[in-house]
Amino acid sequence: MRRQSSLRLALLTAALAALLAGCGSLGGIQVFPVSIVNDTSETVVVRDCADYCSSSPIAIELQPGGSTVINRDAGSHKDFSITTPLGAHVGCLDLHYPTPQPGALAPVSQAAPCPGLSRARWETFGLVTLLIALLVVPFVFVRRR
Repeated sequence: MRRQSSLRLALLTAALAALLAGCGSLGGIQVFPVSIVNDTSETVVVRDCADYCSSSPIAIELQPGGSTVINRDAGSHKDFSITTPLGAHVGCLDLHYPTPQPGALAPVSQAAPCPGLSRARWETFGLVTLLIALLVVPFVFVRRR
């Protein structure tokens, strides 16, 4: 019985550690507006993803000269894919600002090749640990009758 309690405590501690690993940097977030500006002569579509996704909840069509405001936080990378309205790849904009730069402009002409899907190792570790904990914890607490 004591061994089961120790196991439960260890699993709960691991689950809490995984959760905190993913949320540990939430304190002190500085959010500021950045404008993505279509400085090209063609209409483009801006999507909230790094790999030309088609299922992004954000898909903004920008006419030449048009712009859209995106809220960013200092220090983190966020890629936005740029395509033509027909889906041809233009590139990606990495809206990374080490310090807050309210009102910064991100010209579409600065789009670079998209990095594809990537995730920091600590994020992958945290997600895998949390998934394992979520799958295991219910079985630990089911009492045998």
